[in-house]
Amino acid sequence: MEAIIAMYPPPQTFPEGIPPDVYRMYVSSDNKTTLVVITLEDVSTNRVSPVINEINRIVEETILLHPEVYVTVSMTGSILFSKDVREQSREDIHRIDTITVIMVLGILLISFASVVAPIVPLIAVIMVIIVAQGVLYFLTTIGIEILYLVRILMTPVAMGAGVDYCILFISRFFEERRKGIPHIEAVRITTESAGKAVISSGLTASLGFAALIPSQLGVIRIVGIGEVIVLLLCILVAITFIPSMLAIAGDKIFWPRDISKEIGAPSHLTFRKCGFTAIKHKGKVIIIITVVLTALMLPFLTTKVSFDDIELMPDHLESKKAFNIMAETFGRQRIDKTYILIINNNTNMYDNLETIYLITANIEKIDGVSKVYSAVAPLGEVIDYENLTLADYIMIAPFISSDNTTTLIYVEMKFNPASNEAIATLDKIRGLIEDLKKVDPMLSKSQIYFGGTTQFIYELKQIMDRDFKIMALTVILGIMIVLSLHLKSLFTPPRLIFTILLSIFGTLGMITIIFYYLMGKPIYWLTPYVLFVVLMGLGMDYDIFLISRTKEEIDKGLSDEAAIIESVEMTGPIITTCGIILAFSFGSLMISPLLFIMEIGLAFLISILLDIFVIRLFLVPAIMATAKRWNWWPGKRGVSE
Repeated sequence: MEAIIAMYPPPQTFPEGIPPDVYRMYVSSDNKTTLVVITLEDVSTNRVSPVINEINRIVEETILLHPEVYVTVSMTGSILFSKDVREQSREDIHRIDTITVIMVLGILLISFASVVAPIVPLIAVIMVIIVAQGVLYFLTTIGIEILYLVRILMTPVAMGAGVDYCILFISRFFEERRKGIPHIEAVRITTESAGKAVISSGLTASLGFAALIPSQLGVIRIVGIGEVIVLLLCILVAITFIPSMLAIAGDKIFWPRDISKEIGAPSHLTFRKCGFTAIKHKGKVIIIITVVLTALMLPFLTTKVSFDDIELMPDHLESKKAFNIMAETFGRQRIDKTYILIINNNTNMYDNLETIYLITANIEKIDGVSKVYSAVAPLGEVIDYENLTLADYIMIAPFISSDNTTTLIYVEMKFNPASNEAIATLDKIRGLIEDLKKVDPMLSKSQIYFGGTTQFIYELKQIMDRDFKIMALTVILGIMIVLSLHLKSLFTPPRLIFTILLSIFGTLGMITIIFYYLMGKPIYWLTPYVLFVVLMGLGMDYDIFLISRTKEEIDKGLSDEAAIIESVEMTGPIITTCGIILAFSFGSLMISPLLFIMEIGLAFLISILLDIFVIRLFLVPAIMATAKRWNWWPGKRGVSE
């Protein structure tokens, strides 16, 4: 070592003596920004924070020791991104929970005109959340990591679905009591009719989230597990706790409202008029709504989704600010390279520099590649690798492992590493490596791995394409089976799926217009996946409530048209209240500065409002009135045509 130092003495002052290429790798072109790269031995969550705190302490002390020098120091990197997102999520959870509870309570107070009735669903949902958190804690004790997204979605799902199920029971009990049905008999009728609808819709919603569980991505899988637990608990509480409360409290649950004075009172006629209009103009209603919602899908289809996690983070986070400064001064592609790891335990990489040169030279020729760094080009330019000097060996060392069996190649692209252009370039590089493996003996027997942001996105797209096919198949088949058994119909389940798809189409188009075209923000890749799976489950609820009531009225002897109008009228206030609660429960997610959370919040808000005010009020009655006896095929309706 002393001999090396003697041959290559350190410079007396910086930057003299530092090779320009090396200098420019760590200092910006205006000489005002420099990089300090720190590698951590252990990146586990509980070990990272103390290290970051210690680094901050060292930085602060160093700055205090040199008050004559004004510098600002910021830290960034994947570890810091994760830390900032976790902290932001904790803040979001508290605000989302608070706002959701306040909104739901306000809507229930207006809907029931009662002080007691709104409290009962909230108590039920609080029980669900407490028990669900206990179950999730148990999962952590057996080694399952619970991610922030599970907890963020827990309250909107519990408040939306759980309160909806409770309202269905309470509203049906109120309806029966207004007819003059005795207290206990009203509880029995309510439990029998509302219970079936809640179990069916709850299981359907659970199937939607359960479809996420087979995913290869941990974040998707754990969201599925967490929300299935919440929904199953919502069903359990709704069919046990609520009937018990109705049996015990009776009409007092509507206090201070005196229900005895409302026996025989007429229903609200607004929803009846909507049902009548939908049936009278059923052909036009079906065509107009279908065409408009399908056409709204076009903006989404012509827009590429973003896989860039950093772009979707709030701008105020220190880690993103530091990253943006780094990307602007050095270029993101320079600091976020793609790497190729070549492992061959039966060879010495120093004896295969020609092969490394072959790879380096051919990758450099690919359109979209800016520079390649390897054992034969440690600074991005090919050296005389056949006549290595001691200085060359020192530069090569970081690219070849200590046992000489592994070599590392870095590829700097001309594009943003998270862009579609970068992914296309990576695809060409992978193809080139496959071709070289066929002609090079060393490569043909090597293990070759790719890494970096571009490779991560490349694999993520492949995984999500595979997962989505399984998710879609699982959801659709599961829903078909559950609804076929519940409704005893093979026609209605696919019709349900069709109307939900229309809602999804319209929603994706509208959020694309709002976020991409009006706000200039990208659509995150996870948004359409989550929207599809969740709406295929939760979006069925109101349709199921309407169909179940229609079947009930037909079984009483009404014609199809009369049964549909009666169902729209009687379920209108209930479904509208439930839908508004669910919509604004998910809408509360929009207060998060995390763009993905904001996007799914708005997406759910739009889709649910579309569902309750367009799909359920007009399109579904129009289709049912057109199909008539086919709605129940191959089962039998209550009366003949």
